[in-house]
Amino acid sequence: MNSFIDPTNTWLMWAAVVSVAAFGVWSDSRWLGRWLSGAVVALLGGILLSNLQVIPSEADVYDKIYNYILPLAIPLVLFEADLARIVREARRVMIGFLAGALGTLTGGFLAFFTITLGDSGAEITAALTAAYVGGTANLLAVGQAVGLKPGDSLAAAVAAGNLTVILYLVLLFAMRNFVWLGAWLKTENGAVAVAPASRARTPLDATTLLYSVAISVFICAAGFAVQDQLGWPGSALLTITLLSVIGATMFPQFFAKLDCASPLGFALLHILFAAIGASASIQAVVSFGPVLMLFAAVMLATHLLFILIAARVFSLDLDETLVASNACALGAPTAAAMALSFRRNDLAVPAMLCGVLGYAVGNFVGLAVFNLARTIG
Repeated sequence: MNSFIDPTNTWLMWAAVVSVAAFGVWSDSRWLGRWLSGAVVALLGGILLSNLQVIPSEADVYDKIYNYILPLAIPLVLFEADLARIVREARRVMIGFLAGALGTLTGGFLAFFTITLGDSGAEITAALTAAYVGGTANLLAVGQAVGLKPGDSLAAAVAAGNLTVILYLVLLFAMRNFVWLGAWLKTENGAVAVAPASRARTPLDATTLLYSVAISVFICAAGFAVQDQLGWPGSALLTITLLSVIGATMFPQFFAKLDCASPLGFALLHILFAAIGASASIQAVVSFGPVLMLFAAVMLATHLLFILIAARVFSLDLDETLVASNACALGAPTAAAMALSFRRNDLAVPAMLCGVLGYAVGNFVGLAVFNLARTIG
């Protein structure tokens, strides 16, 4: 069924997505945003409009947001980054990531042996495992490598896997407000970590605003130039993150003056979350088979159990745990965005590094799972 707003109507599409993001930002100061966070409100708003057929679940506008808005936002919110803390925290997030990856593997085999998927069970297990260790690109690569048909079978795995993991992202944000979880896990202040109080800001200045945007654009240009030279997809975001942190560390006084950069970056991140939500199509899952969503849910539930146990054993705080889970289950971009939306700039680089590691090993893990599942299944 066609959506009310045609995906080719670029201006109306931008109006809808930015309006959802604006509502998310507005909700941050209201009970809804304080309960869920503005990012989750934007995410749920995108899901709601998409599945009510107000906006489509696929559109070029979403690609533009992933390709331009996300890279532009990263430097803006990292201009006050603390490199010393980033180095200290990288190891801790990696512990959570590895535990989550082990949980994904275990959950994949648990689902494989308890949920019947017919003749494609091993193939779908491999594809979803690759996705929840790496990302959607890994799912597609492994799915094609193990022989999932590009039509119904592969499309079903993509639809179910993406919707389930987006709903899981909503859960991760909501978990930050679970009092019992904050008490069970270590946190910096003995409670759920919250953003520090913002310092008093001067009125918006056009000069600092344009300086911030110009520097961010130059950093993005450098990041994508490095990616083009290396031929390594996904390396642009990692380069952008590292350049932003290095610049902020070397010239702290200059970047401290760009006090409008962070609010602008957070606003752009809300646009990203609105677009992520809009791409979650419940209709696609219903069309291809809800059993795949149950299969994916078992994998993510096991993943979450493993990572929570590791967080308790290794004394990871709540934000580190949630960001590590995001880096494993969804990938580098959303993990970094989550860390930044938490005002945990120190976790953005570890999130990116773990996410990139997931991309690198996801295909190998997925193919190994396929061969083992075929052997013992």
